[in-house]
Amino acid sequence: MPIATSRSARPAAFWGLWAACGGGVNAWRGLRLRYASSKAWAKRSAFSEMRLAAVLMAVALVGIADQAEAISLQALLDGASISALDNDFTDWTLSFNEGEGADLSQIDVTPLEDDPLNPGLLFTAADGALAGIDAVTRLQFFYTVTSNGGAIKGNELELLDFVLTDAGGPSDPPNVIQVSQTFWDPNFNFLGFSLVFVLPSSERLSAVENFELQQTLIATTEIEVDGERFGVAQVNQFSQRISQVPELKVILCHKGRRTIEVSVNAVPAHFAHGDTRGACADGGRPGRSSQDTGPGAAPTATPMTDPGATATPSPTPTPRMEPTRDRSLRRPR
Repeated sequence: MPIATSRSARPAAFWGLWAACGGGVNAWRGLRLRYASSKAWAKRSAFSEMRLAAVLMAVALVGIADQAEAISLQALLDGASISALDNDFTDWTLSFNEGEGADLSQIDVTPLEDDPLNPGLLFTAADGALAGIDAVTRLQFFYTVTSNGGAIKGNELELLDFVLTDAGGPSDPPNVIQVSQTFWDPNFNFLGFSLVFVLPSSERLSAVENFELQQTLIATTEIEVDGERFGVAQVNQFSQRISQVPELKVILCHKGRRTIEVSVNAVPAHFAHGDTRGACADGGRPGRSSQDTGPGAAPTATPMTDPGATATPSPTPTPRMEPTRDRSLRRPR
């Protein structure tokens, strides 16, 4: 038997159906939004993963590059060179390697480039490569340091890692580790000296030496590891950092007329055409060229005339006759 539906019940059933349909539509919309957001999340997640992978790859490449920059001390002494930022370390020469002797092929030299004004070199020795075990090792080498973007004003030497034991008696000389550097200008004039050391009872692990500004200097490094009194003396790592000013300026007197300030790299060229070091005697006119003219220019010197000389009169030029166009002066025909 069919169920009768009253007029008052029809709207309720209709709106119930409408609500059900509306609910389905809303559910569909929700699913679509959820799907879209999940796609966006997936895209963002994929992008984040790609970015993370790129960062990790860059870090790995930097690590590989840093490892590739290290070079053995033996290779440097055989003719190689190394650079840290705009500073070149060249002309490596061995003075001596005596006593037990150091294994130069097992000492790595790495550029230090984390501080633009204090670049340098890190010396890292493999275990036992730079040691005196019941013996002594002495090593000395020198090299040239050239700054291409500024001037060198000082040096910091630091002993970073070492081993020292001493089993000698109270009356025995102590075992010792010491690393020193001596600095010279290109003409071998003394500039400064740095020393770090370790004794059983005391130590100095860093030393800073400042000197007159230099574009190029020669550094001599000497290492002594003395463990011959029943002990071990071993250097594992030490560093050298040079302190720089961005660019060295020099004051010159340009052509005897004006005071100028130029880069130290340009000084030889200025000396070649007669400029002199220091400000001009009268203070000069900074910033003006020798070709300056106008109100601020130097007056031109007037040649002096001998008072006893007889002046020679200048000849008077003969007037030049120009052709006339006046018809009244023409000859009649």
